[in-house]
Amino acid sequence: MTTDRPEFERVRTMSALTDVEELLGGVEDAVAALFATPCEVVTAWNVASLELGVSCGDRALFEALHAYLGSHAGPASGGRPDVELTFVVSDALAGRLEATAVRLPGPQPAMISYCTTEKGSLPVEHWRAGRATLLRTLKTRTWLLADESYSRLTFVVGDDYPLRPTVHKDLALLILHVLQRTLEARGQLQIHASAVVVDGQAVLFAGPKRSGKTTCFLDAIVRTGARPLSVDKVHLAEDAEGTATGRFQVFGIPTRLRVLAGTLQKYPGTWDAFIPEEYRGAGEERLWRGESDSKVSIPLTSLRAVTGEDFTLRAPLGMIVLPDVARGRVPLLREVVDPLEVAELMRPNVYTPDNPEEDWWSGIGGHLAADLRARAEAFLAGIGATVPILRLEGAERIDHLLQEAWRRLRSGATGPTEAEPIGAPRS
Repeated sequence: MTTDRPEFERVRTMSALTDVEELLGGVEDAVAALFATPCEVVTAWNVASLELGVSCGDRALFEALHAYLGSHAGPASGGRPDVELTFVVSDALAGRLEATAVRLPGPQPAMISYCTTEKGSLPVEHWRAGRATLLRTLKTRTWLLADESYSRLTFVVGDDYPLRPTVHKDLALLILHVLQRTLEARGQLQIHASAVVVDGQAVLFAGPKRSGKTTCFLDAIVRTGARPLSVDKVHLAEDAEGTATGRFQVFGIPTRLRVLAGTLQKYPGTWDAFIPEEYRGAGEERLWRGESDSKVSIPLTSLRAVTGEDFTLRAPLGMIVLPDVARGRVPLLREVVDPLEVAELMRPNVYTPDNPEEDWWSGIGGHLAADLRARAEAFLAGIGATVPILRLEGAERIDHLLQEAWRRLRSGATGPTEAEPIGAPRS
């Protein structure tokens, strides 16, 4: 983390609900009464270039929020926030919202998802009334109220919500939804990729599930000395100043780190505490199968405890690596220079309405769809001429391949090569 732990302050404030008075009727009175007690936490963060103003009425919920966002939060500028987030814990207010929803016309279904095949989907219903949006998660009855620009948002949950085991997952998905929508409305692209920083430049590991993105990410930071930037998603913003370091700036996005137990066993003594008992000492055949139940979630704060490194918050894009890590794969690096091949390999990793991993377009983000499609195609057509695109194939000890990629990043070397030992890896 790059900022000191925010201190708790006692304040009295109105929430973002005041902007949706037409929709909620007398609900704002209830919010004012709740925040009349000295229990709110107030802080400001900069996450992925967005200034966030955060107000939270419950310390346990703030702890969950801080555990999720804190690793990617930099110091705020002190100016007016781009997005104001208010978190309210109240059975009474949640009940009022339920009663309000009954009186509204039928809701529209949608899905907020970061991984449709790995239990990472969050089904929601949403209503629109005037300039306001009301969104409700179906599994846990979390409420999100937003103004027209998604710049003032209020989350409402029941009294027992902060203690539920799903709080981190649900909260993460809703916050990710807000970040994604806001950043894309500002002209950025979200890429399904892990990322590290080498010599001040961002290297993306982009590819489909089970291609080896997390393996490359962990090998890079544990064995080659790269610095972590993001574990599963990044946002790219065009560099308006046209600096010599490249056309795009890469911003890390906080997401859950979920990794196969077999991957963790590659680093004995480092991640042992996170490996489920039944997978400790499991045979190679079982570990390479990559059973979904063997995936474990690791808090991002634990990553620093293991590696000793904080997350870098942003860096200019220097290289994209497309991994294909599979058992028995012969180690090989080659540069992808054909623009059609670059577009074919990268397109599934650029989040647009055509990417099935994100289904919030069906009702929530539809107004951004056409613009984002055009933006994505322009990016895919030109990215190969902007930075090197490398295809990485291998199995175990791919840190040798990564060291070769770092050499190419520094020297601009191109062409296919087989990996050779490159010195002793860092343990």
